[in-house]
Amino acid sequence: MRFPQALATLLLASTLGACHSYDVVTAPLPQYLDAHAGAGELRLTLVSGERVVLQGAYVAGDSLLGYAPDAPSTGYWPVSVPLGAVREARVRKAHASRAVGLLVGGALIVGTVAASASLFGSARN
Repeated sequence: MRFPQALATLLLASTLGACHSYDVVTAPLPQYLDAHAGAGELRLTLVSGERVVLQGAYVAGDSLLGYAPDAPSTGYWPVSVPLGAVREARVRKAHASRAVGLLVGGALIVGTVAASASLFGSARN
């Protein structure tokens, strides 16, 4: 692999997967879910230390119910977690600035590859 191609590959790899993060839910979970219907993906840390990821979470009685990310393979049965067992909840948030960075980074990579192909292609002829 030539140096410009290696540089382009490194730039591309550095921009992958950076369009979201998990923010801590500071409000009580039942009120937060009521205010943010369909809050998206929740990452829970239980008192036992176990981590559970739920989508489409809602509160029913004293339990938090939601669906595992691989719900099609589990038959769409809701997962139930007692509210008292939740030590921390984080909600997945998208960040537009990171998506813009991904687009700019991608454009830089395409430009670098095109420029290096043009330079090295004309040097061979």
